[in-house]
Amino acid sequence: MRITIDACSYVLGEIERPYRDVPDFKNMLGRYGYPDEPTVFGWGAYFKTDDDIFDLGIRSARQTLAQSSVSADDVDFVMFCSTCFPGNEIEYINYNARIYESLELKKAFPIGITLNNCISFMSAIVMAENMIRSGAYNNILIITADKVYDESIRFNNFALLSDSAASCLVTRRDVSGLEIMSARFGVSQDPITSNHGKDEPELYGRILNEVLEGSTTSLSDISKVFCNNIFRPVTQLKETRLGFSRRQLYLDNVARCGHCFSADTLINYVDYARQTSPAEGEKFLFSVDAPNLRANMLVQYKH
Repeated sequence: MRITIDACSYVLGEIERPYRDVPDFKNMLGRYGYPDEPTVFGWGAYFKTDDDIFDLGIRSARQTLAQSSVSADDVDFVMFCSTCFPGNEIEYINYNARIYESLELKKAFPIGITLNNCISFMSAIVMAENMIRSGAYNNILIITADKVYDESIRFNNFALLSDSAASCLVTRRDVSGLEIMSARFGVSQDPITSNHGKDEPELYGRILNEVLEGSTTSLSDISKVFCNNIFRPVTQLKETRLGFSRRQLYLDNVARCGHCFSADTLINYVDYARQTSPAEGEKFLFSVDAPNLRANMLVQYKH
């Protein structure tokens, strides 16, 4: 069965700011021991919104539904991912109603995905693939949205954060898009006492090998690797140590929009596809990590 990621879309916060506008920026440089070298780290702009995460997510999802041949009536499951869902139990009920009404969904069962930080969107796509492959569902809408609620953490020791949302449909329909070839996500061997954000070569290598073995694909077959938009030296070290060349890494958005939580890889793919139309059969790797967590998904473009 061919399962496709269709109608990828994203939105950024409506307010764009240069990196030096981050509150208390100079003191933060001193705290982390960084020189003010934007070309080295990939500092450029960040985006913020005055809206909430559901406004962002709904805007992106509307674009996805408008681009897809799958109508809102045919969406039978919806996943909303975020590192932080604000509000109380009553507000959560209203969030569901807001999504249904805004997107005109009729039968989509809703769930929220969190706790896995910047891997939430990728893990949702992998779960959606398995749910469709089982025959239980046909068309699953996936939305991720995040914003910085406390400006004091806009800049931290690994990334400059942007408010953003992204969305896509995972479907069994025969449509143009990214066919999922193989995907895995996993946890550190020692998640309790292990690092809290440090590099984990064993975990990264293990998940990558599982994905490649599941698809009989070699590193050289992969056209582009779409990674987290964290500081450029950190990303390059993580991925090139696995055997990828600098040429294979798509790093353009590190400076353009910074780290968009779990939306990074899809945003990077959309921008790449706009710049260079993917060729039939071209293979891409989506590569994301969070403290103690890693996910890889191998896809190929199909017309």
